[in-house]
Amino acid sequence: MKKLVCLVMALCMVFALVACGGKTEPQPDAETTEAPKVDTPNTQEPQAEVTDAPQEPVSTVKTELSGPVEITFWHCISNATHLAILDQLIADFNSGIGAEKGITVNAYAQGSAKDLDAAVVGAIMSNTAPNVTLSAPSFTAGYLQAECVQDLTDYINDPVVGLDDIDDFYETFLAQGSSYAVEGMYSLPLHMKAEVLYYNTKVFEQYNLEAPTTWDEMIEVCRAITAQTGSPAFGWDNPGSAFATMIQQRGAEFVNADGEVLLFNYKDTCNEVMKLWSDCIAEGIWRLAGEDNFFSGPFANEIVPMYIGVSTESSWINQKAVDGLEWAAAPIPQYDASNGYVFQEGHVIEILNQNATEDQILASWLFIKYMTSYEANLKTACGSGYMPIRKSVAESADFYNWCVENNNFASLVATEEAESYFILPGFVTENYTSAGLWSELKNMMNNFLVNSVDAATALAQLESEFGK
Repeated sequence: MKKLVCLVMALCMVFALVACGGKTEPQPDAETTEAPKVDTPNTQEPQAEVTDAPQEPVSTVKTELSGPVEITFWHCISNATHLAILDQLIADFNSGIGAEKGITVNAYAQGSAKDLDAAVVGAIMSNTAPNVTLSAPSFTAGYLQAECVQDLTDYINDPVVGLDDIDDFYETFLAQGSSYAVEGMYSLPLHMKAEVLYYNTKVFEQYNLEAPTTWDEMIEVCRAITAQTGSPAFGWDNPGSAFATMIQQRGAEFVNADGEVLLFNYKDTCNEVMKLWSDCIAEGIWRLAGEDNFFSGPFANEIVPMYIGVSTESSWINQKAVDGLEWAAAPIPQYDASNGYVFQEGHVIEILNQNATEDQILASWLFIKYMTSYEANLKTACGSGYMPIRKSVAESADFYNWCVENNNFASLVATEEAESYFILPGFVTENYTSAGLWSELKNMMNNFLVNSVDAATALAQLESEFGK
């Protein structure tokens, strides 16, 4: 593979603070001979007192449009319910802020997430990139190689068009936008999801069990259920995220923003996690998704009473559920509550500035600012099943009531895990990408658990591709 070279330099926010002159102190009178007083009219205007008040911060980005402007927005939303919400938000922007400012957003669906990435890469190569796009951090890392992702730092911090409530966003969600080898903030979160533990409440009540909070408790609960049912009690949708999560919970490092894969420094920990999985599957208390690919189906049909999957799976569970299914969600188990790790992922939204005018970049920023606002995030969270990206939305009565009315507590539970979130940083190295690492991590676990490749060999194969 030809070496890819990052050419983007980070922009910094500059606030010009201009010092004002201080008060003029009276000077001592010089010694003079007193002259006769003469009454003369005062023809001078009274002088205003000069103070040391600081001036307002100065914008370093364009804050007013020169005229009407159209921008393009590409996305990968195909779910009918979610697409209806997205389309309505775009229509609301066009008829509200867009009409006021002279901005028109033209949205285009590009298929799946991989289809969208391929379309964006093709457009960048042909010099026809969209103004705004949904993305994943692993895809954004590739776009940064072409110098066409706008650093949002100055726009976020601007005193006129910036985000004065940036602290309302969950910190880890924001961290995705700066989790690259190139310094800067290149996206904002939009559609987020995190892994949670789903469990069948009827089964747990029947056997007088509680949702496990540690892995020791998980094994005990699974053994109790399997002893009664004769079937595996637990699964995890993504074996790759299972591995990455559990080794970090045990104190190992995974990967950094430069793409250095650190897990190979913790082979004993890796082997312990892999052995736990093989032992529990051999004992018959855990299982893989197999041909089902995801556990939402087996769980909804009461075949498996407990599994870990992303928070958006709740909508699929409700759609597939047999009559009488009763379920709840809980935070995933940890080895040590003080060293919690929970995987989260989702769509980010970003500006591609290839051939864009300053007006188009400003219009794109105002669109992104609206799409991540409290109003828009509440509508998204209360319909799509995606988590709130804002703390104020998660804490609102409107969101809680929607979860209750729609039997969707997974998003609520996911927000409880916010202090433990970790992300797969986006990177492109000379020989591999973050997306490639994530895919091969899943393949490694499948080779180990399904194809009977021993742990040492499976890890060695991974290291041959992603080691130093």
